Amino acid sequence: MLTHCVDLPILAPTTLGYPLARRLSHGEVADEDQLELKPGTRLNAFELLVRIGQGGMAAVWVARGRVSPDQPERLVAIKAMLPQLAGSIEFRQLFLDEGRTVQSIDHPNVVKVYEVSECDGVLYMVMEWVEGESLHGIIAEANKRRPIPSEIAVRVIADTAAGLHAAHEVRGWDGNLKHLVHCDVSPHNILISLDGTVKLVDFGVASAVDQVGHGEDKKIRGKFGYMSPEQAQAKQLDRRSDLFSLGIVLFELTTGYRLFRGRDDRHTLELVKWGKIPRPGQIDNKYPTQLAEILAHALEREVESRFQSANDFRDALEGYLVDQRIMVPTAGVAGLVTRVLGKKVKQRRDAIRSAIKELDGHTSPNTPLVSDEPVAQAEASGSVSRSVSMAEVPSDTGIGAARLPSDYASSSQMMQQTGASRPTPIMAVALAGLLGALLATGIVLYVLRSGGSNDIAVDVAAATPSAVAPPAAKPKPAEPTGPQGLNLSDLPVLRLDTPSDLPSADDPGPEVSPQKRSPRRSPRPKGKTSKPKPSPAPGVKQVQLAKNPEVKLEADPPKRDGQFDRAATRAALNNASMQARLCRRPGGTTGRGTVNITVMPSGRILKVSAQGKFAGTPVGHCVEAKFSRARVPAYRGSAIVLAKTFKVPD
Repeated sequence: MLTHCVDLPILAPTTLGYPLARRLSHGEVADEDQLELKPGTRLNAFELLVRIGQGGMAAVWVARGRVSPDQPERLVAIKAMLPQLAGSIEFRQLFLDEGRTVQSIDHPNVVKVYEVSECDGVLYMVMEWVEGESLHGIIAEANKRRPIPSEIAVRVIADTAAGLHAAHEVRGWDGNLKHLVHCDVSPHNILISLDGTVKLVDFGVASAVDQVGHGEDKKIRGKFGYMSPEQAQAKQLDRRSDLFSLGIVLFELTTGYRLFRGRDDRHTLELVKWGKIPRPGQIDNKYPTQLAEILAHALEREVESRFQSANDFRDALEGYLVDQRIMVPTAGVAGLVTRVLGKKVKQRRDAIRSAIKELDGHTSPNTPLVSDEPVAQAEASGSVSRSVSMAEVPSDTGIGAARLPSDYASSSQMMQQTGASRPTPIMAVALAGLLGALLATGIVLYVLRSGGSNDIAVDVAAATPSAVAPPAAKPKPAEPTGPQGLNLSDLPVLRLDTPSDLPSADDPGPEVSPQKRSPRRSPRPKGKTSKPKPSPAPGVKQVQLAKNPEVKLEADPPKRDGQFDRAATRAALNNASMQARLCRRPGGTTGRGTVNITVMPSGRILKVSAQGKFAGTPVGHCVEAKFSRARVPAYRGSAIVLAKTFKVPD
C-alpha cells in the first residue's frame, strides 16, 4: 500500500489543552503568551541549560528534569518550536505529529521521546539526551584526519536500517500499519553516541511532507541530495524510498563522495531524478565486490528492484560482515566517535557544568548529571600520507567531498594472518574480548575460516598514537604465539583531486580515474624467490587479496597448465550464491533452488537458467542475473555446464 510522507490523522484540538485549542481555533497565538527561551527558562518540569542547535522549525536545548516523578533528575534534549512559527496551525500540527510518531516507536536505534507538551505558548518535545554527534559532524571531523573505516560504516548503516525498519513497522491502535516514511534519511539525522549506539532522529519531514502528489501545490521537503528519485519527482512514496536514501549515505561513507551534488538545488534534483549512478569501483578499484553489489541493490531506481524492506537491507549488510569474517562491536564505533570528537564533547560538558553552576549559584565539585569519564582527545593531523582533507564545495548541506584513500581499508586488507600458531575458536573469542577491554577504542575483527585450527582474531586499533608507547629498541624476532594487530594509522592514503561531477557506470571520466598507486609491499621472506604471477585472461578481473589466510571473493587467473580450476570456480560461484540471497521479494518464491550455468573457456558465463519453482519468476530472473556476473578462471577446452544450488530466505 502506497502512502505519502504524511499518513497521520490530525489530533483533535482538545488533546492540546484548552488554552492552546482556543487560540488554534482562531488561527493565532498572542506574542505576549510566548516565553523567552534562555538558560534557566522552565518548561513545566524541565529547566533549559544550553542551546545546542537550531533548525528551520525548532531549537534544541540540553535541559534537566525528571521524566517521571519516581525517577531521578537527568539530562534530556528539548526540541522547542521557534516563536515565529507559534501562530501557524500547520506547523504546530506538524510538530505534534512528529512527537506522536516517535513516541509510538520503541527501538534502541530510534531516539526516544518522553513527552510532547506546551507551556505558555511554547510547544516542546522532551527526548533522550544522546551524548555524541550526528553522522554529518563525525564525517566532517573524521575526514580531516582519515576516512571512516568501511567496516564501521557498514555497522552504522546496518544499525540505522534496524531503527528505520522499526519506524516502518509502526502500527496504530487498530493494529494496522501506519505506512510511515521518514523522508529525510541523511547523515544529519543519524546520531552516534559516545558508547557507539546509533540513533535515528528527526521525523519532522515524515510528518511535514503533506499530500505530495495531490493538488496543485506539490511540496517536496527534505535534503535534496539524499532524496529518492520518486521523492524528487513528488510521487507517492513507501518505505522503499527511505532505503534509497540510506543507500546514498552508505555510498558517501564508503567512497568519500557525495553521490548527488549539483550546481544548485534544481540541478541536484535533476541528478537525483535522472543522473546515472557510478559504480563505487570507479572511485576505488579495491572497493569490496560484495559490498558494491549490496549498494547497487539499494540504489536501484526502479522501486521493485530495490530492497523491499530496511530489514532486508540490514540482513545483506550483516551477511557481508559475516562473509568477510568481521565482527565490529559497539566499542569499535565508540572508539571512532571518542577519537574524533574528544575536544568537542569536553567543551559541551564544560558548558553544561557552567550553566548548572550559574543557575544553582554555587560550585559543585561533581554534578551527577554530567559525566566525568575522560574522553580521548581528537588526534592531530599526522603526516600528509595519513591525512584526508575536505574540499569544501558550496552545497545545500555544506559537506565537502572527502578526498579518497588510495588503499581502501577493506576487510580483505585487514584480514592478514600472522604467526604460525593460531588459537582455537574459544581462544580467539577470549583474545578478542581481552583486546576489546584493553583498547576501548578498538575494532575487533573476528576471522572465521573452515577448520578450527585456522580461527584468528585481529585487532585494528583506533586509539590515538600517543596512547601506545613506542618500544625502546627493536627486539629480535621471536616465534609468534598468537594473533597480531594491524593499526589503521599504518594504512597509506593517497590525495586525489575532487571532481565536480562523478562519472556514471556508462560514462567513466578521466577526472575521477585514480592516480597510479604505489601499493605497500610487505617484506619478502628471506631465502625465497618470488615466482612471476600468471597474467589473467581477458575479461577476468584480478583482485589483490590478503594471503594466509586466503579469502576468495573472485576467481583466480587461469592456471598455467590450462586445466579447469574447480576450486577457484567453486569460490566464484559460492560468492554468486550468496548474492542470490538478496533476491528475496515480498510474496515471491523462496527456499532452495538450482541454476544451470554455461561457462565458456574464456571464463565468461554464457547462460544461467533457474530450475524448478524459480524458473520464469521475477526472483528467478534476479538469481540468474547474480550468477551471470560471476567470473571464473579461463581454461583450455570447450564450454561446460555446471549446476549450482542457492537459497532465497523466507
